Amino acid sequence: MKLASTSESAAPVATQEGVFVSSDRTLAVHDRETGDRRHEFGPFSELNNTSSRTVAVGDGTVFVTSASSTVAIDRGTGTKRWRRDISASYPSGVGICVGSETVVFPVSDPEYALGKETISAFVRESGELRWHYSFELGFDHHVTLPPVLVNEAVFFTATHIDDLRILGDLPE
Repeated sequence: MKLASTSESAAPVATQEGVFVSSDRTLAVHDRETGDRRHEFGPFSELNNTSSRTVAVGDGTVFVTSASSTVAIDRGTGTKRWRRDISASYPSGVGICVGSETVVFPVSDPEYALGKETISAFVRESGELRWHYSFELGFDHHVTLPPVLVNEAVFFTATHIDDLRILGDLPE
């Protein structure tokens, strides 16, 4: 698989449709067998000309975060479904968790929690904020691994805690 440039930090995502790779501010789908580029989305003017940090794909939607915004793109048509002017948290490898109704990812300094790092949940179809959990102010507090969403519970780890934390309701 030949790329226009090296990956901009978003890890590739493999699906039945192909491998989604961010390269040269464009998200492309490559054939899983041959590596040939089959389709591309972008360049992303919605991301204010900054490189993508994370990519997630689920049920017909591609979610892309950057240092300045997050967008949801229809996988079939390439049209933008929604956009939020929020920054995905650093480190860039942390990621998006896509559930059936919710999208969860770490967010830096959102307007609803100024000066804080959060784990935030958004309505998958509209991008509306469902809830957020803010970290107390402190040196370098951030999520260390991609959050995991199980039903309505979010499991996560962070730099300032020594165990696995759970937000929301656990399934029976």
